[in-house]
Amino acid sequence: MKDHQGSSELKPAVLITILARNAQHSLPYFLGCIDRLDYPKDRIFIWLACDHSLDLSRALLQAWLCCRPGSQRWSLSTTLCCGDQRHPALTQMSRGPKHWSKSRFTHVMKLRQQVLRAGRRLWADCIQFVDSDNLLTNSQVLSDLMAEK
Repeated sequence: MKDHQGSSELKPAVLITILARNAQHSLPYFLGCIDRLDYPKDRIFIWLACDHSLDLSRALLQAWLCCRPGSQRWSLSTTLCCGDQRHPALTQMSRGPKHWSKSRFTHVMKLRQQVLRAGRRLWADCIQFVDSDNLLTNSQVLSDLMAEK
């Protein structure tokens, strides 16, 4: 099987983990950067976590996922982990939407453990952890990182 640049060698499978909380302001830009990555889409898996957002982050992510059917350019295994939006222990655990309390840190570490298990199940060669406010403006970033591997 040849990749999109004509090479017969498959590129490493990459699991991109996206954590989004109250990220409505940056998600359109961030997701545009993901769309523009110059990397074989059939070698990318996406794992999304969006919980306890007070804005439209979850709806934006769901709309973006709906536009990524596997039969087109993207051939993705996607997971959207949303959690219980009404869970008071998690929604009241911080002083603001971006505050990192000890319980929030513990919660995010548990999410990352879920990602590691998913990566093993998918036989991903690499896991890329990305927050939704980190814009991947270099479309070659995955190819460059995999070349360093």
